[in-house]
Amino acid sequence: MFSTDAMEYGRFLPDMPAPGDFSGAYPCLCVFEKASRRTVPVSDTLPGLIYLLSGSGYVEYLESRHTYLPDSLLVVPDMSLFVLDPLEDTEYLCFVLSQGGELIDQISQRAGAVLALEGDNGIDQKMGKLCFDLQSGQIASPYLLSARMYEILMGALAACENKKGGGYPPLVRQAISIIREEYAFLAGVEELAQMLEVTKPHLIRTFTKATGMSPGKYLVQVKMENACLMLQNRDYSIDMIASMVGYSGANYFCRVFRQHTGESPGEYRARHFAPSASREKEQKLKELEGIYHV
Repeated sequence: MFSTDAMEYGRFLPDMPAPGDFSGAYPCLCVFEKASRRTVPVSDTLPGLIYLLSGSGYVEYLESRHTYLPDSLLVVPDMSLFVLDPLEDTEYLCFVLSQGGELIDQISQRAGAVLALEGDNGIDQKMGKLCFDLQSGQIASPYLLSARMYEILMGALAACENKKGGGYPPLVRQAISIIREEYAFLAGVEELAQMLEVTKPHLIRTFTKATGMSPGKYLVQVKMENACLMLQNRDYSIDMIASMVGYSGANYFCRVFRQHTGESPGEYRARHFAPSASREKEQKLKELEGIYHV
């Protein structure tokens, strides 16, 4: 993953405008920010690319809603209609295009309006380096800027072709489905492999190659996603939340939570607590509470 250590949060405009007769792909805005709450990253109606560097939650576009994980690329024909709804702090890179929207449309036609590409595709490196170079004033030519943006868009098109109709392999889709439905009761990856009737090494290898994340890490991600949801919107004790997301003791849960978010469950709740949840979050909370009859 691209390292953002040398970068600062903010929004950056290229120093040079596109030539009047220019017809290439051209970014008019670069954004590097962290989202903690539901937000529209860019209110402009222009198309854009967003790379989610960390965190998890939901993205919405028109009538569709998708779960996201770290290292996902989102291709958005109209940025004003795109909503980021994080369950935990999410760092993202974004480029808004003043020219080149037809390429965004081509990607959308191949894989839908919002395309999530997970795995080692190199697009984050190219987007991160371009954002850094714009931030530090290292690009002096609009043609060089356009060429680098075009390379990123071609990488997204190539990724569409590699997916051959989109989606993960059947084994990975089954694993994701089981994890998201049974995360509170799964003992670990070995039990998951038994449920899928494959060997543990085969599951780990296939899952990691397809998603860029091991099934064990994904299981923890889902547990933490639901723990964050409850800490944000319910006043249950830490012991109870630990149990509801599949941990036998609060101490271990707190240790994993801190490793995942950088703060304790209590600190997270103090910063994010909001009793009134969105309709989608409330539905998910009720489903979780139904399992435990609370």
